[in-house]
Amino acid sequence: MRLYFDTCCYNRPFDDLSQARLQEEADIILAVVARAYLNDWTIVGSAALELEIAAISDEVRKEKVAIMYRVVTESVERDAVVIERSKYLQREGLHPMDSMHVALAEKADAVFLTVDDKLLKICKRLGLNAMSPVECLREVVQNEG
Repeated sequence: MRLYFDTCCYNRPFDDLSQARLQEEADIILAVVARAYLNDWTIVGSAALELEIAAISDEVRKEKVAIMYRVVTESVERDAVVIERSKYLQREGLHPMDSMHVALAEKADAVFLTVDDKLLKICKRLGLNAMSPVECLREVVQNEG
């Protein structure tokens, strides 16, 4: 399995986890990372992710997220095809950076994981290979059973 986490996924374990949903998402993201490691899955990163992580203003959080980002085992590069796909996805309603992440995930042939409900809804409407970490873990468990 190949996975591309959006920046929100890398941040989630370091959010205020007092809400049950956020705690569940954080736990599942960490579980998916552990399964990826144990099952030799590929976690794909990109310069776009690195740029967003570098822009985190809270230095402590930035360091934690950067450590979490070390789970990346492969990086996908932006090219003309990715840029054109990103522009198309923007016209379909995605924000510029979100569209870039989705286009990069597609180029890498990876499942795009996000905890952003609005983004996920648009991705599903467009028929993109995207899911929440909760859906991802559920699918993995079902396939194992």
